[in-house]
Parts: sequence; structure tokens; C-alpha cells
Amino acid sequence: MQALERLQAAWQAETHLGRKACLQAQKASVQVLWGDEAVARAATAELRQTFAGREFPRLSATLCLVDGLLLDRQGRLDQARDRFHRARQLAEVAAACPVAVLSGAWLAQQYSRLEQWSLCAKTLADVLAAAQPHQSDALWRVALTSANACMRAGWSGMAHTWYRRARAQATRCDDGVAMGQVLHDVAIAQVERLRRVFALSSPATLCAQDLQAAQTLTNAACNYLALSNSPALRALRPRLQWARACLHVWQGEPALALQVLEPLMRAGLPTDVPSRLDLLTQCQVDRWWCATSLSAPVLGQGMGQGMGQGTGEPDPEVLKHLLSPAMPVHLRWVMLETACDAQRRSGYDSLAREQPRSELAKARRQAMSDWRLSAQQLRVALNANRLEPDRWEKLYES
Repeated sequence: MQALERLQAAWQAETHLGRKACLQAQKASVQVLWGDEAVARAATAELRQTFAGREFPRLSATLCLVDGLLLDRQGRLDQARDRFHRARQLAEVAAACPVAVLSGAWLAQQYSRLEQWSLCAKTLADVLAAAQPHQSDALWRVALTSANACMRAGWSGMAHTWYRRARAQATRCDDGVAMGQVLHDVAIAQVERLRRVFALSSPATLCAQDLQAAQTLTNAACNYLALSNSPALRALRPRLQWARACLHVWQGEPALALQVLEPLMRAGLPTDVPSRLDLLTQCQVDRWWCATSLSAPVLGQGMGQGMGQGTGEPDPEVLKHLLSPAMPVHLRWVMLETACDAQRRSGYDSLAREQPRSELAKARRQAMSDWRLSAQQLRVALNANRLEPDRWEKLYES
């Protein structure tokens, strides 16, 4: 926890009461990112009690930022967005540029998760305009959010430039959690891109070079996270295992994909956070597809969390989530395409009682239309705010 050690040293050396309190709040923000939410909550509660009734705008801004981070960890995205927005406002009033820039970076990421692309792109541009070259803690997150947005828009060339910058800034700020997040997102973005290609065609259309790149990126991320004792990074490991299962499918190895997916299901994926429910949905639908591709039922009942009666079909609650707007549109249409394919080949009728085949196909067509519209809106927003990497080269290369 290099970042926390640096803050601890600065906190011990500081004598000014207000600045010392701000450093303590910054330590709490790093503790959240590491995964020590309980320690961070205790620290912020102590600070609020100590400084109750006093005017410290910069401290208030930093505490709002920590609140947003805690809400983000709980998957309460709307509330986290509001706290990041408030933190940014307070920091701007206090002329606390570093806190304003960092809060803005988190706010942009939150808009991205909520698929509010116009606000995301505008916030990214504003943060980049206000940032200084030494603010690596914000610059890596801005670059990562920009990269993920470009990948969603279908602009992989621009995305790769932003990913390189995110990794360079994470290295510069010597933050192991930041580096783990970057490696994870790069690997998942590549796998999700290939997933879209696969859903529209077949494994034969996937470029061998792209498959090899995805394999290398996924292995690198898995190896890095395996060496980390950060609870926050440990929580990212299941999605990388899902990525490995996808790679097995594209290499014509559905049986090996099942061997990867089934331990995930047996372990029980938590569903208390929306992104984890998304992952559970992906795993169940993919497990069903693998089973039908092998022309055999999945290995018995009770093997998976909420699986349907030994057939490999998704649990009705998972299917309900798949069909709901709560699932991100870029995931929903791919999973519906996969589910429709599995349903066509399965020979099972039980799922039809929950969702008739024609209705599932109709939902797939609507999700595809929604995805295309979302991608177009994203491209318009990125263009309008001039988020091409070359424009910000001086900021990142200084």
C-alpha cells in the first residue's frame, strides 16, 4: 500500500490541524480503494465528530469523496454519483484543485457505469482541462474511463492509446491497486469486444492474433491479482475467470470452459452489487451455452447457484435480470444472443414456461437496437468533447 504509506508519512509530519485532517481523510479514501471499508468509515466518523460545526471546505469535499467511494463499493451507483458531484462542487469552492480533479475523475467513471454518455464525456473533458501533469492519481482513472468508453464506441485504436496512458500513470503514482484495476479493465475490454464479434458471427471469424492478445492480457491480469492481498482486487478475480472461460469457448473447448465456470458457480457469486449480478448472469448463460454445445445436460443438480434443475438453464431470477434495463445494454444483447442460441439447441422446454422462445428473440432484437443507439450516442458525445488522445498528449507526456 505505497500510497497509504506516503500519506501516513505526510500525516505524521504535518502540524497544521486542518491540513492534518485532510490527510487523514485522504488516507480513508485510499483505504476504501484497498478494500478496508470498515477502517475508512471509522476514520470519517471520527473526523466528522471532531470537526462538527467548523468550516473546513476542503475537508468536507474530501469526506464527500470518501462517501462516494464507499457507496460505489456497495454498488449504489446513483448515490455515489451524487456524492462525487457534491465533492467536486465543494472542492471548487475551496479552491482545492487536486480534490476537485480527483472527484471529477470518479464522477466521470460513475456516469460511464450509468451509461450517461453525454455527462461522462463532458466531465472527462472538464477534468482533463483542469488537471496538472503531476496528478497521476486522477489521470490514470480519467485515461481508463476514456479507454473503456472508446472501446464501447468501437474505436479500439484510440482505446489502446488511452489504456497505455492509464498504465503509465498507474506506474508513476506507484499504486498497486490502480495497476491491478488497469490490467483487469484492459483484459475484460478485449474479451468483451471479441464477445461481440462472436455473438454476431462464429469463432471462425475471430482473428488468431486478437485471441492471443486477449489470452496474454487475461493471464497478465490474473497473475497480478493472484499476488495481491488487496480485498478490492480479490473481488475482481471472478470476472477474469469468466474471461478465461470465454477464451476456451473460442478455442473450441467448451468442456474446459465448463471446468472454469463450475467452480465459480459452486463458490457462490454474491449478488448484493449490480455488477456481481451481471457476472452471475453471464456465467449462467455461458454455462448453459457450453452444455448445449456438448449436447449434454450440465453435470447434475446443485452444482451451480440457482441453476435450473440440472439442465443448465439459467435461474428464472437471473433470466429476469437479463431481460431488465438494470443490466448494462452492452452486456444484455450479447447475453440474449447467447441465450437464444443455447435455447435453440437445447431441446429443453422448461425455459419456455418462463420466457417463450419468440419473446426471448424479440428481447434480443430490442437489446441489439438499444446497443446500437447507445454506441452511436457515445460516439457523438466523445466527438463533441474532443476526447481523442492526441489532444491531451502534452498533459500525459509531461
